[in-house]
Amino acid sequence: MTILIAIFITLVIDRVWALRIVAEQTGVEHTIGTLKSALGLEVVARVIQDKGLSELAELDGSNPIALLEQPPGNYLGELDAPDPAGVKGNRWYFDRSRKLLIYRVAYSDYLKSPLSGPARIRFMVRVDYRRDNSGDRSLSPQAGRIRGIDLVPVERYQWVEE
Repeated sequence: MTILIAIFITLVIDRVWALRIVAEQTGVEHTIGTLKSALGLEVVARVIQDKGLSELAELDGSNPIALLEQPPGNYLGELDAPDPAGVKGNRWYFDRSRKLLIYRVAYSDYLKSPLSGPARIRFMVRVDYRRDNSGDRSLSPQAGRIRGIDLVPVERYQWVEE
């Protein structure tokens, strides 16, 4: 009987551990989805207010958390070039000097990324401009030249299954 209880406890602990990792992944994906929606709403609001597409250029490199009515509970704020090793896992912060939104991963063994050092995922708000006829991607914020705006990962990353 003791052996059965020990096996049961081991299985439960293993399952709970796996759920913690899935919860972290889901939390990151949910936050990114929320921020992308907030960016979309900001674009719509500016168009409705007839501010013109050229004014969207000011969102390039901005902090998307600033568009939310309330930041996530695990958001540390805007920091200047913080050392990722000094940031606890499961935390978001905006690096003002690099203009990047960064998530510090709690369960680093389950993330594959080209970044060295502490596991983290870096995102940036990017305004995408149309190519002109010459194929040159001009970054001049001329009206009508903006194709879109998005929150994109700076480096490719992948969550790893057990």
